[in-house]
Amino acid sequence: KSICDYLTNYINDPQAQSKGWYNQQALVSLSAYSIMALAKAGREVNSYIEVFIENKENLPAVDLINLIRAIGYMPQFTGRGQLLIDSITILQNHFHVTAGQTQLTEVQRSPWIWSDNDKATALALLALTETAIHNEFVPGLIRNLAGKASRGSYSSTQSNVYTLMALSNYIEKTEVELPKISITALLDDTEFLTAAFTSPINPALTKTEPLANLAETKAVNINTQGTGQAYATVKLTTAPVQADLTADTSSGLYLSRSYEVIRPQSDLPIQTNFERGQVVKVTVTMMTPEQRHDLVLEDKIPAGFEAINLTFLSEDQTLIPQLNQEISGWKYNDFFWYYHQEVWPDRVSVYADYLPAGVYTFSYLVRPITIGTYHVPGPKAEEMYYPEIYGRGQGQTLTIGPSSPN
Repeated sequence: KSICDYLTNYINDPQAQSKGWYNQQALVSLSAYSIMALAKAGREVNSYIEVFIENKENLPAVDLINLIRAIGYMPQFTGRGQLLIDSITILQNHFHVTAGQTQLTEVQRSPWIWSDNDKATALALLALTETAIHNEFVPGLIRNLAGKASRGSYSSTQSNVYTLMALSNYIEKTEVELPKISITALLDDTEFLTAAFTSPINPALTKTEPLANLAETKAVNINTQGTGQAYATVKLTTAPVQADLTADTSSGLYLSRSYEVIRPQSDLPIQTNFERGQVVKVTVTMMTPEQRHDLVLEDKIPAGFEAINLTFLSEDQTLIPQLNQEISGWKYNDFFWYYHQEVWPDRVSVYADYLPAGVYTFSYLVRPITIGTYHVPGPKAEEMYYPEIYGRGQGQTLTIGPSSPN
């Protein structure tokens, strides 16, 4: 018998074919995958699709993806166009969108078929490139998968395979020929930068303009001529005239910070008023709803304070136990979720190459040394290679007074 005959027999009686090895959810998923494979091979699977599609609102995302792909392989399927629109709309309800990225969150996972979010996201991109390549979520899915590729691998071998399939399929459909494109960036109507590209590996061109020269600029316009896809990034770096202590948490990361006196007292509440000579524990909390890669978290040290760098043996090493970190309610040592920390006179930075979705904290110590009132901006985090994924916490005003008499 052929492979197609075997798959047909499996769909007709999955329980018998699997000999009771898999649970019901896995059997349904394997049947949906078999329908897609048969449709791709040119077999008639209309009746199978109709049975599955009646319950499309309740299907796990990966099963719905396989049915979308199956319908895509059958141009003569009755009502194909509207059915694809309806099914893709349901699939989009599984998408989790953050700044610049889209990920498919597969809630109903099955360990029998190596189900995970990376694989599901790749399958979603594969389905959309086959059936709706201009879907608005395609760029975000590509951005998500391409960003993870910089780490060299995904969560499993299957995720690697499907990601490469999806990305290569997209390239084959959208970049059939080598690019031959000219791009002009304009500030309003004034030419700012012009570039020509004849290969996907041509280096990017960049140009910087002082903000003072852009006071009257209302728009950045990018014009293209020729064939190929153009990619552009605009980044604006500013500094406020007045202290800006507001939080900005709309771009994928959420941060907060607290100060707590631990020496000489150890039971003072979180506060903003301090005395010279105290030891203050600074705790930064960060929440990310999605997994992140190559992330840096930076917190400014307020003027009037100095950092206590415990890597120097001249510092009080008995303070080290105060810096145990907390993640999702569990205590770990201070290097658990980030691989590197830097303590500078004006800031403390930590770096993580990979973070699953979750809540993370790190702490460091400072000492008030100069009497006065100081503004300090909120902690900031961003993906180093995709700075549009960032967050900034609430800033604070801190006061240092004289030491209390003994």
